Amino acid sequence: MRGLSGLYDRVLDAIDITLNEASLHLSIAFCPTSFNVDDFKPVCTMLRDKLKSSGRTDRIDLRVQPLMLLGRARRNRTIRPSNNQYRRLVNTINDLRYDPDYRGYFMLEWGDPIDHLVRFPQLQMQFDQVAIHANGDIVVSPYIPLIIGNVRKHSLQEYYDAGMATVWDKPVITALANRMHSIDEMEEISSLIADINMDGDLYIDLIDDDLGDLSVLSQL
Repeated sequence: MRGLSGLYDRVLDAIDITLNEASLHLSIAFCPTSFNVDDFKPVCTMLRDKLKSSGRTDRIDLRVQPLMLLGRARRNRTIRPSNNQYRRLVNTINDLRYDPDYRGYFMLEWGDPIDHLVRFPQLQMQFDQVAIHANGDIVVSPYIPLIIGNVRKHSLQEYYDAGMATVWDKPVITALANRMHSIDEMEEISSLIADINMDGDLYIDLIDDDLGDLSVLSQL
């Protein structure tokens, strides 16, 4: 839906419906760019007022994280916020957390996109959540250009039976994850493999192919 005319108004309509006509919990992600980073507090004010007028007593989950220069964003570098803009944004988030006019309405989170890439391989964590693209592709992480199956080929249960729960133990996945210790290093994977979600991702089906050693992709 990105890039469609009138999409912002449709998002606002969806927020109103969620708050006033549904029992769903509202969770929103704010993607900072060089041209919208200073809009964060006004957005919070708007959301707070919508929540207050709805009469609901729960909070809105609002997550923010640095812009990843992957996929289409990699081809539009000018939209990346500067270091000073990021600093202002983080300061704004911290201020809002303690501001009595806002803190009761939000669960604010400054997200770390690197966290799962470090913890999952080191702790051999179970793959307890899954990302499925609109075309059915299953990915281990939105930041790794690797597709491990497609729900149009096999069911999700079949992929779990084939070992998807322990997929972070696979050397090829840990090798890719271990190349990313910072946001800037994420772009190296795009240079080595492909731009994520730009039709160049590795496709190694967990059922139809062998996700074994693969010579750890020739040591990257």
